Amino acid sequence: MGFRSFIRRVILGDLEDEVRKLEDTLAQISNRLEDLERRVEDQATQLRNLYQVKADKGLYYDLSERVELAREELVKLREEVDNLRSQILALEFSASEKSVSNEMSTEDLARMVEFYIRQGVTRPSELQKKLGISWEKLYAVLDELLAKKRIQRIRKGRKTEYILVEEGD
Repeated sequence: MGFRSFIRRVILGDLEDEVRKLEDTLAQISNRLEDLERRVEDQATQLRNLYQVKADKGLYYDLSERVELAREELVKLREEVDNLRSQILALEFSASEKSVSNEMSTEDLARMVEFYIRQGVTRPSELQKKLGISWEKLYAVLDELLAKKRIQRIRKGRKTEYILVEEGD
């Protein structure tokens, strides 16, 4: 084993372990999310049945309250899953920056641009600094994301910002 591969194993080993742990946690949360979605759907079905039968209004309101609580829990879990996915993406990007082959695909760069925009880095100069890529690559990725309608360009005077389409609508 050469010195370079030894250093790479030491540097990337911790990141790979951390990514694996995050992926395991994400899988557990995803399972909880699926289970909760099934429970919410079952409760919603029971609620529709009660409404059709014109059952006791107290029971109807109790059940609708439980459905609302479950939906709130679903929203929290989805946010947690998105946060973990963002952390995994950042760690994978960090690992790829430290790897010997530093070339990333356009799709990987596009995911990183979306990640940083989601984190509040919306100006091209900020994105270029965070990603450490050339202006040509950055604008190629931004143009591709604009063409796919995954981001939107907003001009504020002389400044340009980018936002995710889901957040902008």
